[in-house]
Amino acid sequence: MGAEVSKNTRPLTVAQLGSSLPNSAWKSIRRRSGTKGAKRSMFAWVRVRAAHRDYWRGEPRPEEWLLLEWTKGESAPTKFWLSNVSVETTITDLVNLVKVRRHRRTRYQWRGSRSRRPKARP
Repeated sequence: MGAEVSKNTRPLTVAQLGSSLPNSAWKSIRRRSGTKGAKRSMFAWVRVRAAHRDYWRGEPRPEEWLLLEWTKGESAPTKFWLSNVSVETTITDLVNLVKVRRHRRTRYQWRGSRSRRPKARP
């Protein structure tokens, strides 16, 4: 039996949570190697419970990882992912997993858009 959801608890937005994290929560991690060297971003991760109409639920949702990315030149974190990977997973492994999935998805979308391009008429 889990803890009950309090009616007085107010959820935070991801932006509020990201901006409230201390500097020590952010780690510089290499996302990939590029032609101009390694691409790095600042990442933080915290265990959270998604909150969507939780006032209807008797028990809280399970905890998940929230991964936040703060790229150089941005004034706040701009990319966020929820993940249910194991608690033993390292932040570097989670970053690599997220970035590989994103790279494959965008590559697949690019390929699909290329093949649907109309052919030039003679």
